[in-house]
Amino acid sequence: LLLLFAIFIGGMLRLGIVQTSPIPDTLYEQQVRFSGQMLYQPDRGELWEEGYAIGTIQSVATPDLRVKAKLLIRFHDSVRLHYGDHLEVKGELRQPKGQRNPGGFDYRTYLARSQVFGILYPHRNREIVPTHQSGFPPLRWTEWLRYRVESVIDRAYREIPVHALVLKGMLLGQRSALPQKILDAFQNSGTLHILVVSGSNVGLIAAVCFLIFSLLHFSRKMTCMLTIAAVVIFACLVGFGPSVLRASLMAILFLIAMIIDRDVDLFNLLAFVALTLLLFNPAQLGDIGFQLTFAATGAIIYLLPKWNRFTARILSNRRSPDGNPRSVLGKGWDGVMRWGVAAFGVSLSAQVGTSLIIAQTFYRAYPLSLVANLFAVGLAGPIVSIALISVLLGLIWLPLATPFVWANHLILLIFLKIIAFFGQPWGVIKTAPPSLGWIVIYIAGCLAIAHWGWVWERRKKAASRSESSWGWPSVSSRGL
Repeated sequence: LLLLFAIFIGGMLRLGIVQTSPIPDTLYEQQVRFSGQMLYQPDRGELWEEGYAIGTIQSVATPDLRVKAKLLIRFHDSVRLHYGDHLEVKGELRQPKGQRNPGGFDYRTYLARSQVFGILYPHRNREIVPTHQSGFPPLRWTEWLRYRVESVIDRAYREIPVHALVLKGMLLGQRSALPQKILDAFQNSGTLHILVVSGSNVGLIAAVCFLIFSLLHFSRKMTCMLTIAAVVIFACLVGFGPSVLRASLMAILFLIAMIIDRDVDLFNLLAFVALTLLLFNPAQLGDIGFQLTFAATGAIIYLLPKWNRFTARILSNRRSPDGNPRSVLGKGWDGVMRWGVAAFGVSLSAQVGTSLIIAQTFYRAYPLSLVANLFAVGLAGPIVSIALISVLLGLIWLPLATPFVWANHLILLIFLKIIAFFGQPWGVIKTAPPSLGWIVIYIAGCLAIAHWGWVWERRKKAASRSESSWGWPSVSSRGL
């Protein structure tokens, strides 16, 4: 208890530090000079309309007034920039706007969670030209690799450009160029987590890489080490959002445990990753991405084993008395059924864990996502696997990727048709923010359903004791 209390106090002190702006109020709405370096932002592409930078802010009117801070720079025109570019910029510094309406989006708080406390608007008549480039060399190499991957995807899938855009969303988290109609379909169907880089993408990449390295007959330890390297490279390619960091750390620690032959408690692993991320930035606790990724993962870890035990009892009734499938066809169908119910269990568990947060934040519910994710997640695995192979071959010589590209075109056509079918506006339910009473009822109901066997046994025992106390025969003595 003392340790937990010390961690809590330390976290609160750290939270106060990271949420304190280093920029004095007198600098806002003033002309300033900024000298600093552009930070790593892989989702920006090569032409930046805005970007985060860290450096020195100096008042034009009072040159002695200078501070070091992290800023968001908004350019009047798109500028070709890269990570590590140094800029000398003169413009107006403004404070981010806060919450305008009760329950509305608070942009100032959103930026403060990333320790950004000001927005710089450069003068329109000044050309933005980097003076030189520095930065962490591995990240500069990763940025170059990302540009190469984007180029290969664009050239390989040029026959159907929208497929290239979808793949760049699934692999690299770049969805800004996607048509709004497709984005709306993904959002309405509750499958937007596939299109944006989330923990599921990291898990999918890790699983695909582990399978590929295993098929290449690497040893178990070498397979785990190569998969760790692939996860680290992927995390650098897509950026370090809360869901990516959570999934990457969990995957790496899990693979390390496999290397040293240790069992892993997934709840302890999830708690350790959450504590690690919050120690670096406690303000993440208020980030919706942080809340959703840990709520979904915790629900899957807790509910999926119960779902699997429940469905295993049902599917076991389909077997012959000796425990084997009735026929070859029955064996194949049994495998399909087990995969289907497991995928549905993952989707159901994630929705149970995130529904309250989504309703509280977005005032929406997505009931069709239960079925949509069953098909979408099932197709996302082959799409990502084939896309990875086509990109790797395309980096060597583009024609080598052609057979895989056309196979992926076919799967992507089916994939987008399914998303469009489930992504209709009528599939979204508008809700009011749940009250405390509804939250308690929802959690109690979910726990009761998850532990229905235990609840039923307790009810039977209570009924038996009640009947015995009135002199009535118990259930066991009735011979039923």
